[in-house]
Amino acid sequence: MTPVAYLYAPHLAADIVQRSDPSVARRPLAILAAPEEETVADCSWEATRWGVRSGTSLRQAHLACPGLEVRVCPDAHIQAHLATVWDALVRAGCLVEPDPPYGAFVGPADATAPEALASVVEQALPAVWVLGAGPTRLMAKAAALEQAEHLHRHAAAGRLRAGGVVVRVIRPDEARAFLEGLPLRHLWLCPDPIRDELIRLGFKTVGAVAALPGEALMERFGPIGWQIWQKSRGIDSREVLAAYPPPSLSRVSDLEGEALTWEQGDGLALRVRQWARALHAELQARTQVAQALAMRLWLRPPAMTLVETIRLGEDRQGAGSWEIVALHLLDRLRRQAEPWQASGARPHRLELVAAPIRPARPQPVPLLPRLSVASRQSRLHRALQAVTQRVGPGAVRPASERPLSRRESMLSLIEQGAGLP
Repeated sequence: MTPVAYLYAPHLAADIVQRSDPSVARRPLAILAAPEEETVADCSWEATRWGVRSGTSLRQAHLACPGLEVRVCPDAHIQAHLATVWDALVRAGCLVEPDPPYGAFVGPADATAPEALASVVEQALPAVWVLGAGPTRLMAKAAALEQAEHLHRHAAAGRLRAGGVVVRVIRPDEARAFLEGLPLRHLWLCPDPIRDELIRLGFKTVGAVAALPGEALMERFGPIGWQIWQKSRGIDSREVLAAYPPPSLSRVSDLEGEALTWEQGDGLALRVRQWARALHAELQARTQVAQALAMRLWLRPPAMTLVETIRLGEDRQGAGSWEIVALHLLDRLRRQAEPWQASGARPHRLELVAAPIRPARPQPVPLLPRLSVASRQSRLHRALQAVTQRVGPGAVRPASERPLSRRESMLSLIEQGAGLP
């Protein structure tokens, strides 16, 4: 499997503000996302020595650290700085999959050594970065989180880093030992409620969870328990997705040579509807969805671009809904273009864009179809009769006649044909 890297800046917002404002350099600093906010969005390494953390109320932060400085750094400003780093990595030939708020999976790490990645990142945006590399996504991010915790302990002891990239590489021959000793709080794929319950039960490391039978975790936590057991053994086959820049699909048409006016828009409306259906069909074939539809219209002279965007919710992912949204976008552009057309501007190019694209959420497949209770009981009865005729009476008993665990009950229903079409 191709090695994966995970890049993470524990206090990126504070680092950005401290480098741009020398008056707060190397001082305890709290960052707010907006002036009216009362919750700390980020804090500097110096503030962590006083117990200030992200999510701390501003009042508690001032009580813990009387000399605390407060600055505002909007999220859009941080994302703009992150974009410079992601752009540099893309230019270096890496795949970038952002992991909000301040992290990203980077691959393939074998083509670009971790030290080379560190040099690219440090030149793009000087800050305190943590770079974890490992054979899987799980180990790469776990290594970065463990290294960030190590830096926080140094900060608490007064040994602060001025900047740079700290690299932690997990080689394949070290993977097993790394997971066995990894604190359970760094098993980031495990949901917080389940992790807290496992810690209360006395499991402190990932290796202790991996030593449990997978059936025991599934019986207690359901299907997510089986996934946790797999992750605790390092089973993670997911590759890094090229999610930056956000992928998009588009259809474009040159209107320069067409005798097109807004009054003769029926032909253009038909073309837009065909575009919407074609984009929807292509995404369906790729099991992806788009979060928004945008339409651009280029006019000249004078040269200008008009843009309209409509977000797509879960209830707007059908082909018919896409057609309606595309026609709404066209109507909006018509209204925008009316004053410019009156002054002599003419349509030059039209484009319909579906972006950003993300994988479609898998739809859970029910064990039994959505039928009435009577229909389910009848289907179970027929399935049980069919199995009984093949193996003989008394060989099969319904699940209701004996106490079974959740997993055994599900398997019994499947074996009896209940889950088959």
